[in-house]
Amino acid sequence: MSFGLFSGVTVLLGALALAGVLFGLQFLRPRVKVVQVATALFWQQAQQQAPLRTLWQRFRYPLAWLLSVIIALAIWLALAGIQSSANSSAERHIYYLDGSVSMQVGKRFSNARTRLINDLEQNPGAAQEVWFGGVTPSLIAGEDASAALIKARLESLTPQSTLTAISEFARRMAVLNQQKSIVIAYYGMPLRASQFARLPQNVKLIQRFTAPAVASNWGIVNFGYRAAASGDPQRVDVIIEITGDTAGSTVPELSIDLDGTPFTLASAERIADNTWLLSNLALTDSPGKLSVRLHSDDDFAADNSATLTLPAMPRITVYTGEGVPLAMSRLVNLTPRLTAVAQNAQVAVCLAEDENCFAQGLTHFLFAKDAGQEGIVYKADSTAAKLAISQLWQRQGWTAEQSLAALSVNEGEQRSVLFSLAAYEALSKNQDRRLPGLLVHSLYWLTPVAAASEFAAVGEPLPTLSESPLPLSVGEMIMPEHAEISVSLLNRTVTDSMTQPSVTEIPSATVNTHQIIWPWLILLALFLVLAEWLAIVRGRLP
Repeated sequence: MSFGLFSGVTVLLGALALAGVLFGLQFLRPRVKVVQVATALFWQQAQQQAPLRTLWQRFRYPLAWLLSVIIALAIWLALAGIQSSANSSAERHIYYLDGSVSMQVGKRFSNARTRLINDLEQNPGAAQEVWFGGVTPSLIAGEDASAALIKARLESLTPQSTLTAISEFARRMAVLNQQKSIVIAYYGMPLRASQFARLPQNVKLIQRFTAPAVASNWGIVNFGYRAAASGDPQRVDVIIEITGDTAGSTVPELSIDLDGTPFTLASAERIADNTWLLSNLALTDSPGKLSVRLHSDDDFAADNSATLTLPAMPRITVYTGEGVPLAMSRLVNLTPRLTAVAQNAQVAVCLAEDENCFAQGLTHFLFAKDAGQEGIVYKADSTAAKLAISQLWQRQGWTAEQSLAALSVNEGEQRSVLFSLAAYEALSKNQDRRLPGLLVHSLYWLTPVAAASEFAAVGEPLPTLSESPLPLSVGEMIMPEHAEISVSLLNRTVTDSMTQPSVTEIPSATVNTHQIIWPWLILLALFLVLAEWLAIVRGRLP
């Protein structure tokens, strides 16, 4: 039980005051009306002509006073806005305002907030548990918060660059309230039928405000890098994909820049509809910022730009043992990506007879007197590694027909390379220009780079960092190892949903968090007045 206009203490004091006033009125003396008659014979006639009841007759009887108190209390409680809460102990009512990136369009968020405030004002005194769906859902006001406080807090909110969390929020509420029925009044972006289908059984979602669809929208949905198809480990290929209203508008202009240096789409290969490939983009010693912007004039701008952090060119530590050809040591010193170290190297380059070599590196490049009929032998730890080295030889033209060396690729528990000294000396003596590339790429193959991330998108896991937290919002994100990555929207579902209307088969409903009972009190008061009047007329009450 609650009151919409007054507090419970005020209503109680008012009821006591009314009862006391009515009790005091019965001690008032009515005004004496003097009737003069000529003789005593006319007194009986004057008494009969006097009215049986007067408006100001004294309340001298308990029943008459009790009826008057009940009538007055019924009217007073109706004026106080008495209402009965519909929230039973097995039911929880929640208002949820969506603050996701989709609400940044136009007046979506302000209109949703206004609708929520209006619903709260129409349900004064009811259970007002209000949540805001930002990066993480947060409680704005509990059931005991005042309407003024709730309104002030709501008006200070703004939508954030994050995905909607209504589905996760509903599942979390269902887990925390397994013995209750959850009713969520939702104000936010259009929801799909699949989202309603995934709601827990004890959760009912009521759409009180659904953001209208925009006329058209273009957005970037895929922007990432992968290892260069050329096989050069110091380069990457970049993929850019956009999507939008292909039937209703032309494809907007796209601009790309790397650390401020612009690219043109003329330098990119169009590999599919609205998909481009930037090939052989060189990595540097420091991470690079690759940005792409879609010059679209649609209302939703969050998916019109994206930023990708390209990795720094990885460096490999190399240990060279005694007896290794001098040219190999010089090659390590002259290659920017390779760093010579005295111990604890990633790759150890030694003679096959060197017993200390295996303790110096994680992988090994060995020169041997006999290695597969004066060729080169690769031991691969996986099928992907075998395929990678075979494709590398094919791309570079190092097949046996080109008289570089005989190639053998075998399986092993650990990657290693066994190069025939005779083959090496023959290539060196002939000054074969392919020899440095063969040596360097073999060292690269021994230390594979971690799998490249397709993109850093909101709410999507990072393939290279499986144990890291998911990016929850657009912007820069600091990883546990203090690396910084750029997070973009890159969400096909959000981009496509901007032009799609809400689910029509899920009707909106009113939020009934309490039952209005004051009209019944007015009817009760009128009924009691009528009953008292009939009782007085019939002489049942004095």
